[in-house]
Amino acid sequence: MRQFIVAFITLFALERQALGQNAVCLTDELMYRADPDLHTHLEQLAQLAQEHQYQKGGGDPVVPVVVHVVWNTAAENIADAVIQGFVAQMDEDFNLLNANAGTVRPAFTPVMADVGIRFCLAQYDPQGVPTSGITRTYTTDTWFDPNSEPHDMKGAPDGISAWDPTRYLNIWVCDIVGSSGNIVSGYTYLPTGGMAGSWQDGLVIDYSYGVDPGERTPTHEAGHYFGLRHTFDGNSCSLDDGFSDTPNTNSPTWNCNNTNLMKCSQLTQYENYMDYSGCTAMFTTQQANFMNGVLNGVRASLLSSSGCAGWSTVADERTAARSKVYPVPATDALYVQLPAIAKFQLLDASGRIALEGLLRPAAPVDIRALGAGPYWLRITGDDWSEVHRVLVER
Repeated sequence: MRQFIVAFITLFALERQALGQNAVCLTDELMYRADPDLHTHLEQLAQLAQEHQYQKGGGDPVVPVVVHVVWNTAAENIADAVIQGFVAQMDEDFNLLNANAGTVRPAFTPVMADVGIRFCLAQYDPQGVPTSGITRTYTTDTWFDPNSEPHDMKGAPDGISAWDPTRYLNIWVCDIVGSSGNIVSGYTYLPTGGMAGSWQDGLVIDYSYGVDPGERTPTHEAGHYFGLRHTFDGNSCSLDDGFSDTPNTNSPTWNCNNTNLMKCSQLTQYENYMDYSGCTAMFTTQQANFMNGVLNGVRASLLSSSGCAGWSTVADERTAARSKVYPVPATDALYVQLPAIAKFQLLDASGRIALEGLLRPAAPVDIRALGAGPYWLRITGDDWSEVHRVLVER
């Protein structure tokens, strides 16, 4: 693993000026403010991660997740199905089960990695009481400015305190954009300088820009939570993120139109979750090893959490879905393979029910009246339920 070489600039401000309304991650900016010795701490983290790298066995480690919805308007109070969907997406992404994994260009498929870290919406709270893994807190604050109040949602009077951050991954979902025009989709802190397990530890995700179906903000921020830097760290060809299997790049990539895009005289790996493109689909082998090293090192207390007690850690048991939805994307009709008649709700990106009724095996669901965009399909059987991401095109 190459040594971390870190150079800090006011990354967020520069991106905002140069790139307009593209949504960005504010982690670099906040880390620079919070930890003046970050360069030293990153080197120490890299050493610890290397010492604690985890070799996958018969069961994968499970990280309990609690999502705190801090809302002022009804739109900010996002539906359970939206939350279940993005946690499921994180779980898929970290285990190479994501539907778009096949879109990675051949140059990078040899380094695609199954990280082997699982995410479960907490089934038990810190007192051992059964829970949905979701809390909801009304706030009088109309929005939280990440530059001046990045932690106000994390406690009274405007928000809610974290569940034990040594045993749960806390995610706060709220409005961090407001009317500012600065599109920040999320941020978190790297596990350095005593940040891991502190009251500030966890992800902050925008309720609008960070949780739509197919959106990878939670996955990206979870990468930071486990110690990853942006692939464009330092915005210079002479600087890097510490990994030789993520080619150096001197700027974020915002789209995937140019499949031969070169930066720093190398093919750009814009499929990496730690870039900003709209087609991210992979972590690399070195990134995966590093994150497992962090989980088994500075974040090892998560492994003894009882927040997901009883949740299967055997991949086949949890990834064998009872239903399959096709085609994706869809235009006129959806088809669902399922064992028996079940109820369904199709929710739009804001959590409103756009369509509901009964599903019959292999029978089409007419979606011609729906507008284009992402949706969540919630299917409920007699003793089971599943959530699928659906994209409608026109």
